[in-house]
Amino acid sequence: MQYLNATTSRVLLWIMLLNVLLLSGCTSIKLISDYDETTDKAVTALQRKMSTFLVDVESKLGTPNAEHKNYVETYKELRVDISAIELRVNALPNNRITQEQIKTLKDNIGLLETLHKTGFAGDLNSQKSVLATVQKDFDTALSAILKLELAKRRGEKTQE
Repeated sequence: MQYLNATTSRVLLWIMLLNVLLLSGCTSIKLISDYDETTDKAVTALQRKMSTFLVDVESKLGTPNAEHKNYVETYKELRVDISAIELRVNALPNNRITQEQIKTLKDNIGLLETLHKTGFAGDLNSQKSVLATVQKDFDTALSAILKLELAKRRGEKTQE
């Protein structure tokens, strides 16, 4: 058996290292799910429905028409919509951040309904202030979900 001299050994070692580096550059690690148009559209529709609902409640504050009992169907629809979105995002691999965002949104819809049942306590100005804060918070949450989906579509670097 013939042994390689030291120079040849070093050259072969460098060639092997270069090959490893070149091959590792050809692989990719997927840290987050791909853009999902269905989620994008569903969240956008949910935002519209939520805004319409909150504007409607605000316009009726101070009257019996603003009571929770008049919005039971709306809350059912919101829960169905968020459950459908939750099912969708849970089915996609590497989608933990979006899953957490949707879970928080679902919890917040439940909290809003509980608050609505109490009648948005306080005078009319306080009630309007509460609803304005609720609207802002939901817009922020829904916007964050949409921003992440749009970042996925553009291929921005996001770690899950």
